[in-house]
Amino acid sequence: SCADRDCRYGLYCDDEGTGNCETQLAAGASCYWDEQCELGLFCNSNGECTVPVVVTSAGEACGGYDDGPFCSVADGLGCTMDVGTEAWNTCEPFRQLNEDCLEVNLQTETGTFYPCDMLAGLYCDMDFELMTGTCVAKKGADAACEDDEQCQSDWCDQGFCSDPTPDPCDQW
Repeated sequence: SCADRDCRYGLYCDDEGTGNCETQLAAGASCYWDEQCELGLFCNSNGECTVPVVVTSAGEACGGYDDGPFCSVADGLGCTMDVGTEAWNTCEPFRQLNEDCLEVNLQTETGTFYPCDMLAGLYCDMDFELMTGTCVAKKGADAACEDDEQCQSDWCDQGFCSDPTPDPCDQW
């Protein structure tokens, strides 16, 4: 049973089924979430464990967060998005501190979202009334926030950045 403990490496907790630790699934198997799939695979939007396609060059097509192709974070790339259609476009270099992450062309009424450098602790601070966005540093504990991505801890709780309940494994 995995009701009160984590499963060992190579297993996942089937908490919506048997309640037991089960062997991770191979490529092609039906899944509901990434943790069910073997190391190196993910659960795509069709509910199938599959090998991710990773793009390592700027300008190549990407598919966002669900199915890919995925931009190589190690190569400093993120997937841009058309704001109007919410369609994923191409892999581009991460935007840096104080750079625009939302570019809007008022004449053509189009806009593009550029991801900020998450490895540098940045997020895109957007003002939808002014249609602007700037890469800024994530906020520390007790700072006011609207969502998790604004916080260094990735945890916005009741409008303030805080630390999530510590994982018992982090204490060892």
